[in-house]
Amino acid sequence: MKKLILILTALTLLISCAAAEETDTMIIGGADEPTMIFLTETTAPSTGSLTLSFDANITTGYAWTAFVVGGDSVMIDEENSGYVSDPNPDLLDGVGGTHYFRLNALKEGESVVRFTYSRGPENAADMMYMLITVENDLRIRAVDITGTGVYDGTVTGISVEDHTVTLATERLGEVIARFDENETLPAPDEHITVYTNGTATLSLPAVVNVIGWSAAPSGTARETANKRGFIYSGEGFGSEFRITLYDDGTFTSCEGALSSYIGIGTWTEENGVMVLNDTGMGPDSPIINRFRVDGDQLIWIEAGSDNFIYVRLQDGAAFNRAE
Repeated sequence: MKKLILILTALTLLISCAAAEETDTMIIGGADEPTMIFLTETTAPSTGSLTLSFDANITTGYAWTAFVVGGDSVMIDEENSGYVSDPNPDLLDGVGGTHYFRLNALKEGESVVRFTYSRGPENAADMMYMLITVENDLRIRAVDITGTGVYDGTVTGISVEDHTVTLATERLGEVIARFDENETLPAPDEHITVYTNGTATLSLPAVVNVIGWSAAPSGTARETANKRGFIYSGEGFGSEFRITLYDDGTFTSCEGALSSYIGIGTWTEENGVMVLNDTGMGPDSPIINRFRVDGDQLIWIEAGSDNFIYVRLQDGAAFNRAE
């Protein structure tokens, strides 16, 4: 289903944004091959942007979402991102369209952006990772690092002096993950996902440079864990707003098909109050939300909660147990 602008693994896009006064659009590829579309804009002399477009079909319930999982050099411009249906003069059912995301350059450096094609947090049909590099003149370079830049594993060792961790991964075996000196290190035995710049040393174990990381439940544990789903009684962001609790103490949340963020973290319950600790934006930026457990309902508690990103709850908002 993935028909991205940047579908060629070795492809690098180099976009000059510094002097553009009007929008430039370039289309590469014929009608029978993957289409690559990108545009550059300047909203101010110091701000460059890049728009990435994906084939999609929201009539199936699936939609693309985007989230900056590492680095702080770009941000997703939600107001200038969205979905456009293909022309449909005959008003046919099931016609697809294009999901597009605009990334705005913030400063020189690197960021990793995750794109997911899913129907809620549990039904991901496709996923890819892009390394976005912003040069000092705010040119933007984008590279697909899906197969090389993201590692999922368990922390088996920590070197505070070198600011590295040893990570046991299924794909590469043991990996040494080098963190920025200002980055908080994960805990021993913690299962994490690290987002790197896509390079690794040829030595064994391989050494990778970490741009960002987040806590991640074990894939095996996730597959075997029992789960409970809760759906917001109000309106979600493009579709239902669902929270899924797993019996291994982890959870996921999706505010709707148009949300560019899928929450992930841990949950605890004490004295009838459930606390969701969302670490999807990194362990240093947790999002806390508190709920009163009332039978088959979760009742949101405003006091002590940070609220969600797209759907802003009111005190007493109810989530009903899904069938």
